Amino acid sequence: MKRASMLSLLCLGFAQMVCAAAVDAQVSVDFTKPEQFSDIGFTHAERERALNAIKYHFERHASQLPAGSRLKIQVADVDLAGEIEPNFAGRSLRVMRGITLPRLEFSYALVVEGKSEERGEARITDLNYLSQHSLRDSNEPFRYEKELIDRWFADQFPPRSK
Repeated sequence: MKRASMLSLLCLGFAQMVCAAAVDAQVSVDFTKPEQFSDIGFTHAERERALNAIKYHFERHASQLPAGSRLKIQVADVDLAGEIEPNFAGRSLRVMRGITLPRLEFSYALVVEGKSEERGEARITDLNYLSQHSLRDSNEPFRYEKELIDRWFADQFPPRSK
């Protein structure tokens, strides 16, 4: 009897997870010719780390979208904050200056319940990225680019009243 009850509970939990996944929103991100991006890092490892961070940060905003929707993002260009410069030890160093702005260019398409709701292109940047105290004091990688994504989502998909 106990075993049957336990099995029933496991099946019920699995069914709830499957149903929840079916109604959750999804964000998919693709990069168009990342080898031609303005500035995505110097080494292969830096480029992969930057692309993964940007992709993950877009994807984590799925909860802001209507249930059952799908947002497709096609990134056309990335220019990371700062500029890579060689230093005295023969290694590269990213130096932040007011003229080396973070910038992301992408197109997007939102589909809700199988119908195209919204599509467009975005070019987001921050002229004052070095003036934000909360970001300047952070050690989080790609914090300026993540802030661009956060602000774009907040502007593009404001919270819906229930």
